[in-house]
Amino acid sequence: MSLDHTGARFQTTNWSLVEGLRAEDPAARAAAADELARIYWPAVYAYLRRSGVRREAAQEATQAFFATVVLGRGLMERADPSKGSLRSLVRAAVKRFQIDEHRAQLSRAADRTFHLSAVEREESLLGAADGNPDAAFERRWALAHVDEAIRRCREHFEGKGMADHWRLFELRVLSPALGATQPPPLAEAAVQTGCRDAADGAQRIQTVKRRLEAFLGELLERAGEADTRPASLLGAL
Repeated sequence: MSLDHTGARFQTTNWSLVEGLRAEDPAARAAAADELARIYWPAVYAYLRRSGVRREAAQEATQAFFATVVLGRGLMERADPSKGSLRSLVRAAVKRFQIDEHRAQLSRAADRTFHLSAVEREESLLGAADGNPDAAFERRWALAHVDEAIRRCREHFEGKGMADHWRLFELRVLSPALGATQPPPLAEAAVQTGCRDAADGAQRIQTVKRRLEAFLGELLERAGEADTRPASLLGAL
């Protein structure tokens, strides 16, 4: 089954966002910077925490990294897709940033903050993660793309008047997977979301799953991670 190109409504991401940082329009540059920070700060935070940085200090250091290195020093604006992925670039930069201790003094001046609820989520994810900083960074980098693909997939179905498709997928697949709980019976979930029967529900779930994999595949490709298979990141989904 072929899918139409899912990036039609979402062109500014990953390498496209990097191009946005070079835009002449200040509003376009700010939007690209905010999007990059939103997608990639969890991986930086995970690396710092697993490196032994205290929670509060890791929050400040993450903000400082984006304010002074990503934005102030134009880290991603100097990026070149032919020389490697954004993941490698950011991970190398945060390692150098951590060693350069005097930059921590700039954290108070950072104007980009992260909501407490978001930090709480990162702490809960760290609780089950490998204690190695590199492993934590890799895991959270991957999860950031999964999170973004989920957000875009939900907006896609809701925007096309197919919110029931997404509700069924969330009820039967996504919420149980994220919460490590048993999913409700397919027939029951199908009735709750307006399906004709269980078979219709199963078909809708597969439609959403294929679309989610397509979104994730595009995100990975634009981040220079074309060799990573979307299915391997989605796991049980």
